Amino acid sequence: MIHWQNLRGAAAHRWQRYSALYLAVYTPLLAIYVAQLPEQNSLQNLIGNLFHYCIFGYLSVIAYAFLLVHLWVGGRDILIDYLPRPHLNLGLNLYLLSLFAISLNLGWLIIDLYPY
Repeated sequence: MIHWQNLRGAAAHRWQRYSALYLAVYTPLLAIYVAQLPEQNSLQNLIGNLFHYCIFGYLSVIAYAFLLVHLWVGGRDILIDYLPRPHLNLGLNLYLLSLFAISLNLGWLIIDLYPY
């Protein structure tokens, strides 16, 4: 299991490369999938179709997890480089909290729009 505080140095760089590679493969597949959907589909139908096919739904969840890892490592490096040292801990905690809030918001959106 990846602990957010252990993503430092070479390990963080490795995880960011893995996530970038996965997202580089996943994003065109998602674009092809969305392009093949009928035009009358709304966002609700898109989310319903995205998770209707189990394999692509699992790939989407993995892609979102990798996206969070990629965002954490990149954003953390930017904050470490540009925030003054006394404010670094607060800035990193606020950044982690914002990623968590975005995840909750996306989860709520998927639950709200998923057609049962």
